[in-house]
Amino acid sequence: MHYVDTMIIELQKEMELIEAYDMALMIKEMFQQKAKQEKFEIVKNLHSCKMAEGGSVSLHVLKMKGYVD
Repeated sequence: MHYVDTMIIELQKEMELIEAYDMALMIKEMFQQKAKQEKFEIVKNLHSCKMAEGGSVSLHVLKMKGYVD
């Protein structure tokens, strides 16, 4: 049996005792944390984004848009 298979079996045993509502909350919390980190990085990049003197406004806007997309 592979290590991954063993991990899956252990997780299944742990999850058997958890209700669906609690599982949904756990998953929601996991993704919220990741979303908060991504949002922080985007805001940090936008605040530090400076257009080069004499630079193209179009290129600057595209660069900033890239942070949000």
